[in-house]
Amino acid sequence: MPNKILFFDNCYMIKIGFQQILEKYSNLPFVTVLWNNSDDTMNGAIDFHEPDILIINLDTIKKKVANKTVDYINKNHKKLKIIFLSSFITELIFEIFSLKGVLGFLHVNSKKSDIINCLKSVQNKQAYISPNLKNKIKQNQVKNSLKINNLDFLTKKEIDIIELIIKRKTTKEIALFLNNSPRTIETHRRNIAEKLDILGQGKLTYFLVENKKIFSKNMVLTLKSKTIIE
Repeated sequence: MPNKILFFDNCYMIKIGFQQILEKYSNLPFVTVLWNNSDDTMNGAIDFHEPDILIINLDTIKKKVANKTVDYINKNHKKLKIIFLSSFITELIFEIFSLKGVLGFLHVNSKKSDIINCLKSVQNKQAYISPNLKNKIKQNQVKNSLKINNLDFLTKKEIDIIELIIKRKTTKEIALFLNNSPRTIETHRRNIAEKLDILGQGKLTYFLVENKKIFSKNMVLTLKSKTIIE
């Protein structure tokens, strides 16, 4: 087990719950911090406490703050192992932070055995994801697959924009190509993201590029079946 665990959270009850579980399992120091979503002060706490494992609750700590903290750790505390705690993470969040070296992904309502298994795996530099989170990611993948296999809910303009996004065209380039203003293209991008249940700036391009083979095939079929008047 690690020598010290630092826990960043804004939820007092979750913090106490984890502390009680780990105190029964080990006598090792467990430092808990109620946080205010400031990456500078989080970095200072890491420098001061020098933990072996850092746990961040993504449900209460902003993802952009968590992201900056992970970058700071990778630069200044490379031996520090990171666990994210959340009620749900998207496949995108999982992939991005896994690539950045986050080893553990725990569900907020994890059982004692799940928490201990995660800590053991992370301590041994092995990746771990709670069964609950893994199942939710799979369910979301199925949901997205169903969406992109039937694109009738998209307009021809939206399909044209998707094709250009997949080709890695910027908003300005798409606007020029389609003879629209960048603001109009941004509006279309937001509408597409909403229809595909994709939330967050920058995630639309990633999602479309990752699923470009399915999109390319189904966009052709959709366009053939539509009578378009715009």
